[in-house]
Amino acid sequence: MANILLVRHGEVDWNIEKRLVGQFNLSLNEKGVNQAKKVAMDLADRNLDYIYCSPLDRTIQTYYHIAKYHKFVNFKIDKRITAKHHGHLQGVLVQDIEKLYPQYEGIAITNSDELAPSGGETKNEVRKRVYNFLDEFNLKADVQILIITHMAIIRIINEYFGNSNKFLANSEKIPKCTIFEINVNTNRGCSRSTISS
Repeated sequence: MANILLVRHGEVDWNIEKRLVGQFNLSLNEKGVNQAKKVAMDLADRNLDYIYCSPLDRTIQTYYHIAKYHKFVNFKIDKRITAKHHGHLQGVLVQDIEKLYPQYEGIAITNSDELAPSGGETKNEVRKRVYNFLDEFNLKADVQILIITHMAIIRIINEYFGNSNKFLANSEKIPKCTIFEINVNTNRGCSRSTISS
């Protein structure tokens, strides 16, 4: 059965500043580069069959360090696993959102299933593209798949597989450049909800 490894990209400066990054294209900072080098070493002995990566610089730069140990692994950039777009809130300090945009007070606009800031995506829109990406996998095959992506996408991937990784299901933050595994047992069905078109 398939084994899926999930890695969040390394740190960027806006993570430290607690700004909404979304699809704004930032490079790894020095700490992020070191995180990527460490996770690359942690993955060095894994027999990977496929690596999928978000198209944003911070994930691709994380991949470059991992690729040093996996030069001949099938690699694909896929925009369906890019970060959630936060529209006009990208770059705004998280603590300032409700002060600058009082219309969002009390509605968790960055994590809403049905609502999105202007120019951004709802959580259901992100789910739809991520589920579409995962639906293409042959989960009965004996393969090891690495996905390098973003925090919201990792949560949705875990959700797709019935929240099988309990840490991902229950944690408020997902550490950068840490390996999370989802062992897919298709005999048990990996129950998941569906997204309407």
